[in-house]
Amino acid sequence: MKNLLLALLMTTCMFSIQVSITGCEDKTDDNLCNESSDSEAQTYTPSNDYLVKGRILTLGGLGSCADVRITKNGEDVSDALVIINTDTIPYSFGTYQSSGALFSANKYMLTITHEGNTVATGTARVPSDIPTITNLDSGDVHQKDSNLTVEWNALCNITSYQLIVNRSFSGEIYSSDFLNTSTSNYELPGSIFSSGDNTEYTIQLNAINGLYPGDESASDEEPELGYEIEGPKGYFIGLSQTEVKIYVPD
Repeated sequence: MKNLLLALLMTTCMFSIQVSITGCEDKTDDNLCNESSDSEAQTYTPSNDYLVKGRILTLGGLGSCADVRITKNGEDVSDALVIINTDTIPYSFGTYQSSGALFSANKYMLTITHEGNTVATGTARVPSDIPTITNLDSGDVHQKDSNLTVEWNALCNITSYQLIVNRSFSGEIYSSDFLNTSTSNYELPGSIFSSGDNTEYTIQLNAINGLYPGDESASDEEPELGYEIEGPKGYFIGLSQTEVKIYVPD
């Protein structure tokens, strides 16, 4: 199971994320619409002892939200200065969270300063829109122990997709690898739908900008490199997401 923590961030701007990124090329929207995702994120050897995990979640034309978690030697850092573009992101509930929507921008610049030193820099772009799951609706009933194909629309300004499944009262139970941008469907194995009695499952589709198929090591609890972020270990990405809730009877 991946530890990328991309699940269940849609309902509010006060979500909890972990990521870090830097050194993003200044690509145009057309380039990102047309390029293949058969590549990897820019990686950097860490130059300090911090772990930064941060994300920018686009709200589909209504601005974006930010969430960044910073740790050092396994301890949360609560007194850093976190700036995204010109916004200072306050610390709350274990992460630095934007208290409202950030202004829409072509790219988001991250700078983190702690104890007088700049410990992380990065740039993230967000997807062109929010993805749509086209063959499922919330409230659908799915047969126990049977495979389920999820289909979606194509988006620009992304480098991969990922599907995550949560089961009520159990949390995350399944996450796919990062999927190529040319992919528009994915078959979830029936083994994850083993609980009947009208159990609720949340199927979430993430459209990601910043991590590519093959970058799965970024999902480690403590990755060895900085993925699109310079200075610490971790990553900084842009994403959008959607979800549907289905039910599995006996």
